[in-house]
Amino acid sequence: MGRAGLDSACLGKVHMERARVGADHSVNTNRINSNATCITLSLLMLLSGCSAIGLGSDDADGPTTAEEPVENLPPTLSIDGDNWSAVSEMILTITGVVDDEIPALVVIDVTLRSGGMVIDPDTYSQFAEVDAGGGLIISLILSEVGGYSVEISVVDESGKPSNSVTGVITVNPPEESAADISSAPIIDIEEPDDVTIYGLVIHDYLDTCQITSVAQNGSAIATTPYQNGTFDLYVGFVEDDTVVYLNVTCGQWTFSNNSIRVRIYVEDSGDDLDGDGVPNEQDSCPEGMGQANGWVANNATDIDADGCHDGFEDADDDDDGILDVYDNCPQSIGWVSTPEYDYDGDGCHDALEDNDDDGDSIIDADDSCPKGALNWPSTFSSDWDSDGCRDMDEDHDDDSDGFN
Repeated sequence: MGRAGLDSACLGKVHMERARVGADHSVNTNRINSNATCITLSLLMLLSGCSAIGLGSDDADGPTTAEEPVENLPPTLSIDGDNWSAVSEMILTITGVVDDEIPALVVIDVTLRSGGMVIDPDTYSQFAEVDAGGGLIISLILSEVGGYSVEISVVDESGKPSNSVTGVITVNPPEESAADISSAPIIDIEEPDDVTIYGLVIHDYLDTCQITSVAQNGSAIATTPYQNGTFDLYVGFVEDDTVVYLNVTCGQWTFSNNSIRVRIYVEDSGDDLDGDGVPNEQDSCPEGMGQANGWVANNATDIDADGCHDGFEDADDDDDGILDVYDNCPQSIGWVSTPEYDYDGDGCHDALEDNDDDGDSIIDADDSCPKGALNWPSTFSSDWDSDGCRDMDEDHDDDSDGFN
C-alpha cells in the first residue's frame, strides 16, 4: 500500500473508534490498545517523513532536473576570400564573419607587416568593427605602396582568442594627374627692372612639385608652389627683351613634368624691323605686318605675343601646338598641347577647359571611359547605353543591365 493509502486507512480507523467511544463509554481494553497502536503507527510515519497529511504528495510534481551550463566556446573568424587583391587607392577594405555568443563584444586585432617587419599602427589609419550579427569590416588607409601581409584575429569577452587569418596584398601606385604649369605668357616692363614671374601649378600632390628655370645671370633657380598651387619665381634684373622657360616636375610615385615660356619685353630695347613692337629676336614674323600697316602687336590681335598678326599671319594664335583650324580653344595661352594635358588633341586643356577629354561627345562627368578610345563619336550604333565606352572594344556591358 502506498504512503497516502496507509495514512488514510489509519486515520479512518481512528475516527471510527472515537465515534464508538463517544457512543459507548464502556470500551474494552483490546479496542483501546488497537486505537493506540494505530495512532502510534501514524506518529512514527509523521516523524519519519512518510506522511503528507494536509500538504499533498511530492510525487505528483515529479522529479526536478537542473539545467546544464552552456559551454563558452572560443570565437571563429572567416574572411571573404576575394579581399586579398591589388589595391590602387591606398585603402584596403576587408570583410568577414565572426562566430561567437556575443560577436559585437569581441576585440579585433590587426597586424600589418611589410618585408617581415611589423608596421607601427601610428603610421596608418585603421577602422574595424563587428556588428551584432557577426559581420566584420576592416578598413586600412595606407601611406606607402608595395607588398603587405595582414594578420587578423579576434578575442571574445572572456579572453578566448579565435583562429588567425593572414592574407597578402599588393598596393599599387594610384593614378596621378600630370604636372601642369601656367603663367602669363608676356610681361611688359617700361625700363630695365627686377622681374618676378607669377603662376599656377596643378597636381594631385603639390608638395612634390618643383619649378625650375635659369636666371638672367645664368644660374639655376627653383621654387615650390604654395598650398593653393600658386607660385612666384624671381628671375633677376632684366635689361633687354628675353624669354624665360619654366619647368615643373611633380610626382609622389610617378613623375611627370611640363614647361612653358614667358616673354619679357622691355620698351625701346632691340631692333624691330617691321615696327610691330616685338623685337626681331622675339618676332616669329620679323618682316611681317607692322608699322607700315598701322599695326602694333597687342593682346587682342597677337594673343601669344609672337609678332604675327592673329587674323592674317598666325596659324596658331595661342601657340599651343594645335593649328587654329583644329583648335577648339584657339585663345588658350600659357601651355603646350601634349597627350598628357590634351588627350584628344583638340587644343583645349583637359584640366582647365575641356569637359570631354576624349572627344567622344559624352562629357567627362557622364563618361565611364573619360580617356578611352579616340576618333569616334558615341552613337546608338557604337555606344548603345551612351556611357562613353565603345561597345566593340571597351564596353563589357553594352546595355548596362549588370550582365556582361
